[in-house]
Amino acid sequence: MTDAELKLIEGDLKGRIAETLVELLLKKSGNRVQRHGHEWRAARLETQGKLTEKDRCAPDLQLTLQNGRTEYVEVKYRAKATLHAKDKRRLNLLSQHWQSKIVLVHSVGLGCPFMVIPPPYYEGENLIIHHIDEEEDWGIQQDVLEECERLMGIYDFFKSQS
Repeated sequence: MTDAELKLIEGDLKGRIAETLVELLLKKSGNRVQRHGHEWRAARLETQGKLTEKDRCAPDLQLTLQNGRTEYVEVKYRAKATLHAKDKRRLNLLSQHWQSKIVLVHSVGLGCPFMVIPPPYYEGENLIIHHIDEEEDWGIQQDVLEECERLMGIYDFFKSQS
């Protein structure tokens, strides 16, 4: 396997672990969470010939809050807590079709590793971003947040800057 292939696999693993940690954090804080992303929907819809652009950009999680309201959440792992240039198109599609919030998970040692980017995502050229515990309707519990941060620290590759 080439270095480039290994780097892609590592990025995929980090993304999946980040998604699982966000799912755990939201569930343990009292919300109902279902996997919703295109990875879970595409195969079934494609065989039915019903896969649309909206389906292809479906956010990772469907969140039912304690107050009964539904929100959609896309999880992105980015080591340095900055988005890639290619993310802008994805954000535009998410905003257009889902109005989902983005949870940006980044490497330990850079402050709170769980940040939220709410729609419309940008104010001018500046990214709108805040700590996950500022999402009051999500009811994030501090002890659960600390446990998820501890779990992130177990995986050494979250400390690398890829």
